[in-house]
Amino acid sequence: MTKVTRLIYDRRFTYPVPHGEVTTRARVFRLETGLDVLIATELDDDENPGPSITNTIENLATAGVEAFGLDPERLTVFSTTITALPRISRTAMRRRSTR
Repeated sequence: MTKVTRLIYDRRFTYPVPHGEVTTRARVFRLETGLDVLIATELDDDENPGPSITNTIENLATAGVEAFGLDPERLTVFSTTITALPRISRTAMRRRSTR
């Protein structure tokens, strides 16, 4: 199993696209093999007013190479979305636990 040797970046990342910019949560890892992995997570619309990362993945890869000094030949890029879970109030949680 390949191990991560270094976390290069882990926070919001904004990159240019032809009609504006996209903001995503980006994590960049260096693996023990020397390969780099960029994982971008789609943010909610209120946090990313631009297009989706799925539709701008090439721009993301280019911006990641430039911003973090990565070798494009040794880079793998993944995009992911997280479905928000419904929020349950603390009162509702207490009621459920006392039943």
